[in-house]
Amino acid sequence: MAQYIPIQAKSILNRHRFIDDWTAGRTSINLYRGCEHACVYCDGRTEKYQIEGDFGLEIRVKGNAPQLLRKEFGRIKEPIIIMVGGGVGDLYQPAEKEFQLTRKILELILEFGLPCHILTKSSLILRDFELIKEINKRSQAIVSFSISSLNEDTCRIFEPKAGPPVERIEALRTFAKEGIPTGVWFMPLIPYICDDEKSIEQVVSACSEAGVDFILPALMTLKEGWQKDCFMKVLEAGFPDLVPIYHKIYRENKWGAPEIEYSAIVEERARNICHHYKIPTTARRKFPVGFEGRPILRIISCGKDFQPRELLINRRGTSADVYYSHPLPTIQGQGFSEG
Repeated sequence: MAQYIPIQAKSILNRHRFIDDWTAGRTSINLYRGCEHACVYCDGRTEKYQIEGDFGLEIRVKGNAPQLLRKEFGRIKEPIIIMVGGGVGDLYQPAEKEFQLTRKILELILEFGLPCHILTKSSLILRDFELIKEINKRSQAIVSFSISSLNEDTCRIFEPKAGPPVERIEALRTFAKEGIPTGVWFMPLIPYICDDEKSIEQVVSACSEAGVDFILPALMTLKEGWQKDCFMKVLEAGFPDLVPIYHKIYRENKWGAPEIEYSAIVEERARNICHHYKIPTTARRKFPVGFEGRPILRIISCGKDFQPRELLINRRGTSADVYYSHPLPTIQGQGFSEG
């Protein structure tokens, strides 16, 4: 049984140096530290986030978040895109049923007329369906779910307390029918478990039937330390034959990325299947001009495979078309050009 530990946060808005390559924003919100979904691969387990205690059982709750955020929103001098979710705890994990912090934050987002991108694994988001619909009408909302596999046995092993993937697909269908933009963060693709053609196509086909607007596939990263130790312990128990293979493709790497030879094969496989179903592996949405304070912005860089990656925000009349493609490199300090 999870233990909820109240904490007093000093601030809620996380402002990033660069525009995020997936969300097209540079501002995010985390309301809970730790996550009851207890996904064994979660990047939130890494030491850099400094999550004390049991990641899946000791959940720190930022009870003063709504009050702080009202003040922070009031100081905003230019429009921003709010990323609601991700990071170190799903904002619709079971704790949300009791504390309703995410709902209170969405009410503030609606009040201040800000666009948002919501990411979750939980169908609890349907509780806020009408609220999200109003945000979408006023300023734009994107609803995304992260899905790694539709195989329930696999999910029970690697996402032991997250909701069934079929529930996530059905929730996506509900939002898509209302005309709310939807996407799937198809990640992580767990090597030799859910990265084969059949597994990938099963997810992409279900997404296609649900009417999602885009899919962002990504490989699994395993950073040295708590995250990798947690995952490898589960792998050794359930898939001992894969342990030597993982030692080969996950060598010491600051970013926890798998070997490029393996990555290139799986990335191309996922991309080709998405294209077969005519689902973009980039996202295109419209926001009011000037979001993130840059009416015209272009970022171009190269990944490890030397393929160009681009984020483009182009001003057109009364709106800005936002394009972002995966994978954009996440190497800190990368150069960027504006034009």
